[in-house]
Amino acid sequence: DDDGVDKLLIIPDTHAPYHDQRAWDLMLKVAEDFEPDTIVHLGDLADFYSVSSHSKDPERISNLETEMAAVRQLRQDLDDLEPERKVFIEGNHEFRLGRYIHDKAPELNGLVSVDGLLKLSENNWEHVPYRSHIRIGKLYLTHDTNQGGKYSTARALETFQHSVAIGHHHQIQYFVGGDATGQHQVGAQFGWLGD
Repeated sequence: DDDGVDKLLIIPDTHAPYHDQRAWDLMLKVAEDFEPDTIVHLGDLADFYSVSSHSKDPERISNLETEMAAVRQLRQDLDDLEPERKVFIEGNHEFRLGRYIHDKAPELNGLVSVDGLLKLSENNWEHVPYRSHIRIGKLYLTHDTNQGGKYSTARALETFQHSVAIGHHHQIQYFVGGDATGQHQVGAQFGWLGD
């Protein structure tokens, strides 16, 4: 914008097709007015329920094709905002696919991927693997730091020792840390858009 600061839209866990459509639509409406330069999805855009190792509820959708159609529609909603940069940080739910392939269908390794199913690369998304992070300006972004509980954001701040935004825990949290030299860092978690 006019002051040279890029506008960054950070989107928390969504868990499509089990997302809250009203929350998603509200986020899109705000995003349209905000006109972000960069969009970062913090992971768990997809639920990957159909390939989860957990027991399945027969009342829930458990067809991978149906799940992916819903997820790709949400990805398209974000593409339609036309940001300059799009970053997808893989979450533990996307990681379910790799674990499923490793455990039950190793012959599909390299043929089926999160990137391919969500059509990330072909739509110019940067794909950050699970348990990795990206830095944009002074801010680090990751899905989680393998530390749970109600202090997960504070622990992420301690882990990075820099400002950080995380997903995963579905809580809204904001922590400010600092040191004796007056340096301050912020840790933030933005809840989730699941139903």
